[in-house]
Amino acid sequence: MGFTIVEGERGACYGYRVLAKSLPLPANGKPAVVTIRFYPESVKWEPATKPLLELHPSAMLAPDGIVKLGERALFHSDAYPGVRDVVVEVKVDGQVVYSDKAKYEDAERSGIRRCRNGWYVDEIDTRRAAGAQ
Repeated sequence: MGFTIVEGERGACYGYRVLAKSLPLPANGKPAVVTIRFYPESVKWEPATKPLLELHPSAMLAPDGIVKLGERALFHSDAYPGVRDVVVEVKVDGQVVYSDKAKYEDAERSGIRRCRNGWYVDEIDTRRAAGAQ
């Protein structure tokens, strides 16, 4: 049925299923290439760390500088037991616009939002992305 089973603590099993959420793209925008990667915190001191999840949603850059995604980008925390402070890297047209922990205020200003099950991105504010490297 499309559920992913995750072993929890003490042998408990949990299941989850990510439901896609389509989002409208602006008609007057310019196509943008977006890559969103979620990493364990160790990427901060081990640069060769591979991402836990890499997403390539369709996207359009609106005239106001906001990149609208055609589908919600989602990181389900329970799918990665043992990962505490997730690091997010957001690239728009090859430029890093955010690369740091998802819990920081700069992440929220960039469009990374906390939800009950992890983190999600519907849009990226390239004007306010202060965590860019």
